[in-house]
Amino acid sequence: MGFVGATLLGIDARPVEVDVRIMGGQMGRFLLTGLPGAAVRESRDRVRAAIASSELEFPKRSLLVHLAPGDLRKEGPLLDLPIALSILEASGQVALGRPGRFLAAGELALDGRIRPVRGAVPIAATARERGFDAVLLPPGNARAAALVDGIAVFGVASLTEAAHFLSGELDLSPARVPAASGPRDDASELADVRGQEDAKRALAIAATGKHNVLLVGPPGSGKTMLARRLRALLPDLAPREAQEVARIRSVIDPEAAGVPRRPPFRAPHHTSSPAAMVGGGPTIRPGEVTLAHHGVLFLDEFPEFPRHALEALRQPLEDRVVAVARAAGQVVFPADLCLVAAMNPCPCGYRGHARVVCRCTDRVVERYVQRISGPLLDRIDLVIEVAPVEVRALLEPAPVDDAAALVQAIGRARAAQERRLADRTVRFNGRLGPRDVDRFCRLEGAAKTLLVRAADRLQLSARAVTRTRRVARTCADLAGHPEIEPDDVAFALSCRSTLAGAPT
Repeated sequence: MGFVGATLLGIDARPVEVDVRIMGGQMGRFLLTGLPGAAVRESRDRVRAAIASSELEFPKRSLLVHLAPGDLRKEGPLLDLPIALSILEASGQVALGRPGRFLAAGELALDGRIRPVRGAVPIAATARERGFDAVLLPPGNARAAALVDGIAVFGVASLTEAAHFLSGELDLSPARVPAASGPRDDASELADVRGQEDAKRALAIAATGKHNVLLVGPPGSGKTMLARRLRALLPDLAPREAQEVARIRSVIDPEAAGVPRRPPFRAPHHTSSPAAMVGGGPTIRPGEVTLAHHGVLFLDEFPEFPRHALEALRQPLEDRVVAVARAAGQVVFPADLCLVAAMNPCPCGYRGHARVVCRCTDRVVERYVQRISGPLLDRIDLVIEVAPVEVRALLEPAPVDDAAALVQAIGRARAAQERRLADRTVRFNGRLGPRDVDRFCRLEGAAKTLLVRAADRLQLSARAVTRTRRVARTCADLAGHPEIEPDDVAFALSCRSTLAGAPT
């Protein structure tokens, strides 16, 4: 009959039926069919050694192992365990005495131990969706996969233990959902930032409405420190969000265990390729935009990233998913994140500095800024100028830590958004489309007059007006205003792009 394993495709799993036939012919021949990748083909040697080390007998006659469906390419070592169990069943050494349908996954060590594999959470989710009763996984993977409701997950440490459990000779308890990991100890980090009140307010607005942010300032002004503090302002992950993040983590890290509590924070180097940013590769792995799902993607030295890597961000930032198509098929990854980027105002970094003279010509500055395309800049709601902090302010005693109160205010503002957008698919102001902006970001009285006058004086484009209204709505939510007030519009206008050569 054979056992059922799984192979990964993106952050999803596909069941793989292992069919074994013991045949005559050349002694010891081991044939493996069904589009096995290199790691799967190597399982023949791992399985043979693991069975021998477990005081079981590897069949002396020829073996044919088929991995169905035959037109789906199988990658990775996670099929070792179901292949070994299927061989033992076909040779009469394991009789399935325990009722139920089981899906198994694990890499076999040469001594019979079962090593962790990637993708435990999507494997358990697929087993539940396909009607299996239980999943066999390495113990470390079992703890991570236990957060999938509706299916029992058993951790087996060795091939012998798995065989005895399936035959009914050994009883095991299902793995339990581990406690949430990542204690909330980062809120106080905001107290490290001296001055920069406008920048801190912008970060709070970004955390509230999931607005993308660009910080512009000279070296040493605190851009990177501010960007890294944005994560401290984000609320803990909701249960559904935590499961999605755990699913992504399990595909990348075979040792991932525990339920994440805090939003992820990703900061790729500026030499990252498009595949590293949005996903790809021979086996279609998720990229940085997916690893930052429900969290923060920080791009330092923004203009230094390859142009094609930055342009690859446009679709994920707009649609909150990224579709990666390769010869092996198309995979859709989630990418609901908050982008925060940082850059110097010019190549030397000191354009507009009060004390250091800029060496860059206007043409050099324009070429530098235009490395960021207009369509990409159009997806950034907040562009904040970060000025250097005076030395005197740095030497003053640390300010009173009000980060906890700010986090609470952000939580209240997010709750207000959720109530207002209860009948919409979007949940945050930063995700509102033009029609939703007209409905939820209405301006009246002095607030409307202020925006109209500013649009005429500054020659704002339609997209700049829409962006301003979205930010103003979040400013009002954070301040507890039921309607958008002139102060909210004024701050949103101050966050418009003023980069040389950039579109308005």
